[in-house]
Amino acid sequence: MAKRKKSKQRQSATADYYKLKTKAVDDLVNADEHNSPPVSDAELKAYGARKKGGIPNWLKVGFIKFWFPGAVYFFIIMGLGLWDPLDQIVILGIVQGMVTDLLTNNMVRFIAETDGENDRFLMFSKKRYMSFFFNMLYSMLLCALVLFAYAALDMIVRNLSGNAEFKFVGEPVSFGLLYMLFDTALVSVKNIAARSLFGAKNKNV
Repeated sequence: MAKRKKSKQRQSATADYYKLKTKAVDDLVNADEHNSPPVSDAELKAYGARKKGGIPNWLKVGFIKFWFPGAVYFFIIMGLGLWDPLDQIVILGIVQGMVTDLLTNNMVRFIAETDGENDRFLMFSKKRYMSFFFNMLYSMLLCALVLFAYAALDMIVRNLSGNAEFKFVGEPVSFGLLYMLFDTALVSVKNIAARSLFGAKNKNV
């Protein structure tokens, strides 16, 4: 009787040992950047999970989002000679939106080390047909903000220098830099609002 009891206990222990932990397997399969616990930089370096040296990802994204708007400004504004503010906002915004949707955003996605890693740098992270038109409207807004910044610089320099005829002339470098800065600010606001909204929903669940 005692031998049978011990034999059953051994079989039960063996079955429990080899029993598949389905929840743990599901958690491992579905793990991504959003539902994984945070890992410190020291731990990542210790296990070699992060590449040492090289250009930071955010810096590469910033250069891409600076260079393309500056290049478009050079070819459209300086090449065609469009100096009317409304023409600049509409025509430059349309071309910038097309370049953003077809080139800039795709390149930002391409340099991402993991799928979706660089979506946080994009105003419209999902590639859809409507994003083509949304990027045009968004680019018009950014162009308007840059022109407003130029006008503000005009006013500041005139007041400080006393030269009432001073006119700040935009060029590709300053335009690309201001365009990238305004874009970064608006994308950051979008990300903060999205985290707050989704965080509030999760708390109510």
